[in-house]
Amino acid sequence: MNKIKLLILSIILLIGTTFFVNAQSNRHIGLCLAAGGNKAAYHVGVWKYLCESGKVKSICGISGSSMSAVNAALFAGHTADEVQTIWEDVISSNPTLALDISMASMLGNATSEYAETIGLIYESNKSNVNSKSEIILNTAKDSAVIGSRALVSFIKDSFWKYLSTQDKVEGLYNRDELTDILNKYILPDAIRNAKYNIYAAAIRKEKLALKSVSGIAGNTATIFRLRDQSSADDIVGILMASSATPFAFTTVTLPQGVIDYNKGKPKAVGKQYEYLDGGFGLCGGRYLSIDPLLNDKNVYEVIVVYLDSAAKLGIHKLDANKMNKNIIEIIPSMDLEMFTNTKTPIDKTKIHQLIELGYSDAKTIFTNIDSQEED
Repeated sequence: MNKIKLLILSIILLIGTTFFVNAQSNRHIGLCLAAGGNKAAYHVGVWKYLCESGKVKSICGISGSSMSAVNAALFAGHTADEVQTIWEDVISSNPTLALDISMASMLGNATSEYAETIGLIYESNKSNVNSKSEIILNTAKDSAVIGSRALVSFIKDSFWKYLSTQDKVEGLYNRDELTDILNKYILPDAIRNAKYNIYAAAIRKEKLALKSVSGIAGNTATIFRLRDQSSADDIVGILMASSATPFAFTTVTLPQGVIDYNKGKPKAVGKQYEYLDGGFGLCGGRYLSIDPLLNDKNVYEVIVVYLDSAAKLGIHKLDANKMNKNIIEIIPSMDLEMFTNTKTPIDKTKIHQLIELGYSDAKTIFTNIDSQEED
């Protein structure tokens, strides 16, 4: 009798253990990649660790905007090492292909250039005026005039074009090379057949002024699920739109047949629109395009990969208690700006360092999590 009870107990334990293991292995995970231009090379290192550790098998969705959306698309059909090679050997050869969409960076660069201008004005006054106080006073006056003119010109000729028209807005840099890269390395069939969905965000220019002025801009980004698109051109177009940094790059025209996923259901847009960078916050973009993953009932856990250090995150850092999902945050252990500052152009070496840092940080985070689960 005791042997029978022991046998029954063993069977129950075996079934329970099998169920637990299956439940653990079938947990659906979402991966949210932050927007951030060239800093997105960091994502490649994180992805490399997820692949090597086997955690990638549980991922059912990847979301992003700007170059993070490009990364998500590259992950489908390529090994992590192959994506690393694309970044180190191809993208790094033209750093303007993936400019940072951070307004803080843009203002920082402008301030730096303005400071250099002030220095030149000071030297000019120095040769014409004897009194030091007069030199400083004249420099301040001239600098203020130049600064005001530059600001007015910036608003008039650039920013308001995005808000007040529905038309295409030309950028400073040509991106034909990025189009060629995407046409070569993006694999539409691999995207459609991947075990995970890939979501990309882009901002539609239509009525952008009304949304911004009325203060209801919120999240104005359009979500696209790449596997829904009917052609390779549509997929590449969405990725170009998602990474079209305002002022730097020309807005992208997407055809009316492109499929959006804004309400969780595929639907043709129905009209031709202009789109810009989905991560551009001033126009309602999202640094973290996490909504598609939060709205997916199959997603149990979301891995969020930031591109800002903890000190710079501020409002971008998530309140996990409000997400209704288990959230794992991977925050760079170093300030990534040191790799991508425009005063020291990014190159293959810095791209490699970004990837290595992403790998190292992901490994540290998950090693800690795994050790806590064992305890």
